Amino acid sequence: KMKKRILIPLYNRSATGILQPVINELKKSETLEPIEWNIFHGAGDFAYITSEFNYQLQTVKPQAVFLPFDRREIVPVATQTFYRGLVGIHLQAGDLSRLGSLDDTGRWIISLCSQIHFCQGSQAEKRTKEILTMIGRELHYVYNCGSYALDDISLDNSICPSSNYFLVLYNPISPFDEITTLTELDHIKTIITDCRTIWIRGNGELGTDFIEKFAQQIPTVKYYPNLPRPQFLGLLKYCFVFIGNSSSQFFEAPALGLTQNDIIHIGKRNVGREFPEDAPMGGSIRIRETLEKLADAGVF
Repeated sequence: KMKKRILIPLYNRSATGILQPVINELKKSETLEPIEWNIFHGAGDFAYITSEFNYQLQTVKPQAVFLPFDRREIVPVATQTFYRGLVGIHLQAGDLSRLGSLDDTGRWIISLCSQIHFCQGSQAEKRTKEILTMIGRELHYVYNCGSYALDDISLDNSICPSSNYFLVLYNPISPFDEITTLTELDHIKTIITDCRTIWIRGNGELGTDFIEKFAQQIPTVKYYPNLPRPQFLGLLKYCFVFIGNSSSQFFEAPALGLTQNDIIHIGKRNVGREFPEDAPMGGSIRIRETLEKLADAGVF
């Protein structure tokens, strides 16, 4: 029996880390075959992504396509998936990134182009069903799968300082605004001026180089342009304070035991984002089991 092929686009470091537990779980399946598609090189180029997607369709011939999260890189993949009649599988459907943000607009476009929706938490599930109901879409394939980002968690504390340290992960705001960004960076600098600080490069969007140059000029900062996920999680687990505007402040950090007293949110990037309090770990297993049942039922 031929396995059902699922194409999984990977567009940056953080998305790959979050998706890895799901990919690893799907590789255990006897009926599903995950096919990873790396678009790091042209992540900001819609024409490139569309061209490469066409190539993937011709060579891989997938039965379904993962459409993760809310990022702009996935929007052209989602629309092409929809109009070509393929099954789109949306991950983290119904989340809120920031009230009125570009990310949330991208998330809803992806949802509307998908047939299968995996949500993290009951509020996300409710929102997804509401938007689908508004356009007359069936709700048979909306699932509250829980959290999966830390299902195969591996901590590496080999680069953790021996004394208390601050951890900074600050991503560019979208659209990039140099004046606002500089104001928020000055706020971070005020907090960390006299403290040992580990600063990790952001998501690579426009403005990342500007932030990097700023961080590297602060004497107390040890800057890392990239880290394996286990080392990042190790730093996160043992930091004294976690500073920034990353979604990991809402997902990975609480799962590793950090409370809101341990986290300083900078700027407006995450205003309105929810903590998925009813999203138990083990989501990757639930996703695999659900997709196996849907594949066996001929949904894709």
